[in-house]
Amino acid sequence: MALFDGIIIATDIDNTFLYQGKYYANVPAIRYFTANGGRFIFASGRNHKDIYNIIPDLAELTNAPNVLCNGGLCYDAQTKEILNPKYLDNSQLPRLCDRLEELAHGRIDDRVYTGRLVYERFDKEFAEYLKENDLQEYAVGLDMSDHDENGRFKLVIYSGKNTVKYLRPIIENEFPMFEYTRSAEYCFELSALGVSKWTQLDYVRSLVRRECPTAEVYAVGDFDNDMDMLIHADRAFCPENAAQCVKDVCERVLCHAEKGVIADLIKFIENERRN
Repeated sequence: MALFDGIIIATDIDNTFLYQGKYYANVPAIRYFTANGGRFIFASGRNHKDIYNIIPDLAELTNAPNVLCNGGLCYDAQTKEILNPKYLDNSQLPRLCDRLEELAHGRIDDRVYTGRLVYERFDKEFAEYLKENDLQEYAVGLDMSDHDENGRFKLVIYSGKNTVKYLRPIIENEFPMFEYTRSAEYCFELSALGVSKWTQLDYVRSLVRRECPTAEVYAVGDFDNDMDMLIHADRAFCPENAAQCVKDVCERVLCHAEKGVIADLIKFIENERRN
């Protein structure tokens, strides 16, 4: 039996695996972990296209399906297959977007994650980001009301912090057919009802348990959209820079993300197993 057999590390990306765009000490530790029987994956709000912009070596680092779009899909980086997709209820999106416009009076942007990213065509800042990072082929700009494409994994509503704080409880109350979370204070996100990072991690765990019946998920996260997976995972960890609500549900607070939180976790696991 290898040292890390039966362990699936599932980590958030921003401010956890990455900090200010840097991997720090995580990559060598992950390679050591997977070479010795561990499974490593990402559980992120990012989609299966733009994740390569920040983690181009995704297929080298991960050896089980990743959980993306906050649980909207699983993605096998080796085969480039989407697994277990969970789509939004498209029939409600036109009414939702009309209501957002009515409430916010143009003070919002929306971006929808599909096979391609659909974004508000007047969102010039985001269009420039796509151009700078050579991602135009993965996105299309539409008017807010043009929500007629099938296969959406999540919808992200962006605005100022106060507008988001005002909008979310109203929308959540009027549109209970969606799941709600957030990855930052300036946005909130909608997924299919009952979908979260954990629902897909449970699916990934079931796949791994076909080979290793005792496999467990060790989840690592730092913010609101990580809460569900941290609460339900077999073991939960977070970086020192995590929100307090996250720290409250984790068994251990690891080092700050800028010091290599995944490397710190792997060292902790190794010490446990050797002792």
